[in-house]
Amino acid sequence: MKIFLDFDGVIHSFSKGFQSDGSLEAPTEGALDFVRWCVDNGHEVVIFTSRAAEWGKDRDCVKSVLKVRGWLIENGFPDRLRITGSKEPAELYVDDRGYRFNGSFDELKKFIDSGAIPYHKKGVF
Repeated sequence: MKIFLDFDGVIHSFSKGFQSDGSLEAPTEGALDFVRWCVDNGHEVVIFTSRAAEWGKDRDCVKSVLKVRGWLIENGFPDRLRITGSKEPAELYVDDRGYRFNGSFDELKKFIDSGAIPYHKKGVF
């Protein structure tokens, strides 16, 4: 199975949001074990990040991707993980800001009206 994992808010705890100095926080609890489990069970894990959205078009973007790669390695993640900013076909997308559409726009409206915010932002706004 091809699994896309969002970097900020899923793999990287991101509790302080983007930092002007570019500093990154610790991994989200359980992220490393989950990624290792996926890889050990034959799943293809791809790290998705908006930091890579303009890959190759902007020197700062390339630096950001290299920083993410370094952070992954520094925190013990498998070095063969691919990093992308492009949404590609996959069987599963894991994102802290995602919603699983079930065919009902009424349910989506209820979700939005409930104050849908990422778990790491609860109580911040």
